[in-house]
Amino acid sequence: MNTKILDRLCCPICKGELELRPFAEPASDDDEGPDQGSAERLVEDGVLLCPGCRVWYPVFSYVPVMLVFETSFHRWFAERYGEQISRLAGYKMPNRPPQLGERSVQETFTDEWDEVQEDELSFLYTEEDLVELNGEVWLKWLRGSRQEEVKSILDVGCGLGRESLVLQEVANDAEAFGIDLNFGLLQSGEAHKL
Repeated sequence: MNTKILDRLCCPICKGELELRPFAEPASDDDEGPDQGSAERLVEDGVLLCPGCRVWYPVFSYVPVMLVFETSFHRWFAERYGEQISRLAGYKMPNRPPQLGERSVQETFTDEWDEVQEDELSFLYTEEDLVELNGEVWLKWLRGSRQEEVKSILDVGCGLGRESLVLQEVANDAEAFGIDLNFGLLQSGEAHKL
């Protein structure tokens, strides 16, 4: 997760501000490690904390997981980072009930995306095809004489995030945010850690 987006996120339960606690950050190019004073850093694994709700949300493989209900992934994450999480006195994993159908969609799409993760036959479009499709069809208004500056894009149901990157390119490097209920994106998070 790039720390520059922290001020754009809020707790999905109470809408309060979140604090970031890194557990793992990628090695820096310099010898001193990540610059703790920098406003922008990458966090590979950690948690987002809501002081109001006293809830933690996992950040894994650069991806914040902001579901309000507990999943097997949350339990696995809590076990993997048990020592760090035990230091979060009074914080717990999310334990709200999912919205009607939310758990089923999350589980079904996670299973589906896990199956097609690297299957080139599962995608009809090459990256070049997607750029052309988005640029000439879906976002053709960006190319007209009234070209407007797009600062950010929200890709709801982003799957593995492949199209989010294309949307960002078509919109002249606008900030792209992809959200999805499935955990398939966790497997490709490193590719999207911009």
